[in-house]
Amino acid sequence: MQKPMRRIPAVLFVCLLAAGLFTACAGENRRSGRSSSDAGAQQALSAASGRQQTVLSGQSSDLNGVEKTMSDLSGTLNGLDHVSSGDVSLPDA
Repeated sequence: MQKPMRRIPAVLFVCLLAAGLFTACAGENRRSGRSSSDAGAQQALSAASGRQQTVLSGQSSDLNGVEKTMSDLSGTLNGLDHVSSGDVSLPDA
């Protein structure tokens, strides 16, 4: 009876050691795989950020165009106000 009782802790120790080594190796593989996927995610974020910056600069130039158009319309309306109030003098022919 002494031998089977001594053998159980030894077998249990070997099984736990094997499981620990397996887990450590699997964790190392998972970590190395994760770092490459992290690099891919970083590249995707960088590309998305670049596209967003391009869109924002395009919107900024669109807004500048809108401001210029509004300024032109304001000048036109001011000119029409002068015409309707009779403040405009026509040149003599």
